[in-house]
Amino acid sequence: MKNISRSFILPFVLMIFLSCDPPVTEEDNIFVEVLGLFPSGPHTVTALALKTVYLSGSYANTDSLLFIHMDSSGNISGREALLLDYRPYVEYIFPIDNNRIILSGEMYHYSYVNAFWELSLDGSILGETEMPQRATGIAPAADGNLFFFGKRYGGNDENDELVYMKIGTSGDTLWSKEFEISTTFNITFGLGTQDNGCLALGTIWSAKKSDDIFALRIDANGDTLWTGTFGGDSRDYVDFAMENPDGSFLITGRLNVYDTTNVNWSLNSGQQVYLIKLTVDGEKEWTRALGNTLREEANAVIGSDNGDYIVLGTRSESYVYLFDETTGWIARVGADGHEQWLREFESSLPMGVVELPSGNLLSVASNLNSSSYGYHSYGSDMRIIKLSSSGTVIKNSLIIP
Repeated sequence: MKNISRSFILPFVLMIFLSCDPPVTEEDNIFVEVLGLFPSGPHTVTALALKTVYLSGSYANTDSLLFIHMDSSGNISGREALLLDYRPYVEYIFPIDNNRIILSGEMYHYSYVNAFWELSLDGSILGETEMPQRATGIAPAADGNLFFFGKRYGGNDENDELVYMKIGTSGDTLWSKEFEISTTFNITFGLGTQDNGCLALGTIWSAKKSDDIFALRIDANGDTLWTGTFGGDSRDYVDFAMENPDGSFLITGRLNVYDTTNVNWSLNSGQQVYLIKLTVDGEKEWTRALGNTLREEANAVIGSDNGDYIVLGTRSESYVYLFDETTGWIARVGADGHEQWLREFESSLPMGVVELPSGNLLSVASNLNSSSYGYHSYGSDMRIIKLSSSGTVIKNSLIIP
């Protein structure tokens, strides 16, 4: 296995700008994709976004990571940007201590190599590295180490094995273990737990129902505590997970459904946001489906101080997946999983949210542009949205990053 070093050698040169507004002509096409919103100080939050500028009259483009700092009122207090040599495809974002986050995915565009970056929310990349060979998922441990997950193919009628390991901050392998699974599976990410263990999450194949959500709970030494499969009658996916203060878990994914009550044949099949509440021992406490039976997908989930959950999502209505009408939404869900309120934002997709000490919510959203054919693309701007704890919109303002 390739040694993983937390010293991280940068493979490309990064240029740091004091402003998030590089000079471009009016003819240039600019697209801003919001990646998330994170607490970054006692009274400060930082929005992370990816900005792409396509130069007019050519296929050339520049990509930058944007760090936009705001106070609790949603007023911008500072900006930084990093010019990138490659456009990253970010799949998962993990907040860690000391105002840092980890991004993972195919971080070097068109290379199809899984990697991760460690970023400081003050506007700098602290390091980068490729993931170990055949690794498909990552999770930061509570003690600062890293979990990696992958697959070892059995072949010759032998079952495949889930391989997982814990890597120390010095790059040494602390332990490596295997878990045999008798059907097709894929672990996509994990959640570090309070006890320095991990909840590994992905999908597992079921002959009767296609893909189900699969969870494997391990302790700090890699020993298996429990496993579980969850889902409906069709193909399901997992997107997020969080550990509650009492050690229980909320898993958020997508539940595929078929709506026979819909008279429009092209809208009969779709997906809903799927919430799964598990006890500390992995027992299913409740499940809930949010949204209608079109295309619903969660963009972020956080826990509220009072035990509720704040869920951000996207709803797309289409005819055979063409001519989309896309709406973003923010919902408050009670500790029992029942929706308390939901606010929609047409052509704006809330992608990150924090709960302020006052109980109000501050969110950042990507804006969408629509072509003459009905297809959506990211716009050149973004929105700052502030809501009360009861869902009243206090602020909904446009900003040019």
